[in-house]
Amino acid sequence: AGDDDDTVVCDARIPQDAATLQAAVDAAAFGDVLCTEAGAYPEHLDFGGKVMQLIGLDGSAATFINGSQTGPVVTFDSGESTSTVLQGFTLTGGFATTGGGGMIDGASPTLVDVVVTGCAAHNTGGGIHVTSGNPTLDHVAIRGNTADGEGGGLYVSGASVTLTNVVVSDNLVMSYGGGIAMQSSSAVLDHVLVAGNQAQRAGGGL
Repeated sequence: AGDDDDTVVCDARIPQDAATLQAAVDAAAFGDVLCTEAGAYPEHLDFGGKVMQLIGLDGSAATFINGSQTGPVVTFDSGESTSTVLQGFTLTGGFATTGGGGMIDGASPTLVDVVVTGCAAHNTGGGIHVTSGNPTLDHVAIRGNTADGEGGGLYVSGASVTLTNVVVSDNLVMSYGGGIAMQSSSAVLDHVLVAGNQAQRAGGGL
């Protein structure tokens, strides 16, 4: 994986070879690298257990997936492994019961250069909700998300997460864990900044 055309060998390009991100993911073969041009993609994306890499060639500052307030922006709930990579995207406009920006359930994807912002959840994980998985977040920013229950930015339950060079900021929750809420879980936090988050009950940051 890389940041531009010179360092990425692409098996397919979006939108040249597929009209939508979901169509490209659905058509991907094992181990494919899907390269996405800069732009805004209004859709919900389900990786469906695929082992593949989806890369925004111009990075998260230029490539957006917008959930249009009608569900999680991205879903990993089919046993995806660490070899399933989402890189170089901003996830925004997600609204769901759990995991407005990203819903990770029983999966262990790798997120690199991903921003999750402007997402909300009725219950837990306004930004990202993780249950029963082992995801890796590397150079990820989770900021400006809200939840009514727990984990305005990130909610982790019964899982193990690795956060490296992650910023969790300016998230809001009505109950516990404005930035991060964790229960029955383990985590490795390496160069993580938790700042400017708010909780109505306890754990403004964590």
